Amino acid sequence: MDGTLLLPPKREMSPVCGASSEGMTKTLHSLGNKLLPILVFSELVLHQCEDEHMRKQLEKIHHSAVEARDLITQLRDRSQTDFQA
Repeated sequence: MDGTLLLPPKREMSPVCGASSEGMTKTLHSLGNKLLPILVFSELVLHQCEDEHMRKQLEKIHHSAVEARDLITQLRDRSQTDFQA
């Protein structure tokens, strides 16, 4: 390859762009629901994991999921504030 970044074809704008506060909240809620099993199961397995290498990988997964959840919360709070203004 020549080092050119291959991007997926452009799609129509997602429903989030230009959406109402309610639409944004629903989208973020849906994303949070998809994240919940990752948070729950990574934490459950962490408590039972004895393999140190696997434990480190699970900690990375869980930490990333926690950060993603926090970002979703920030976006939700900000979208509600922006639409109320």
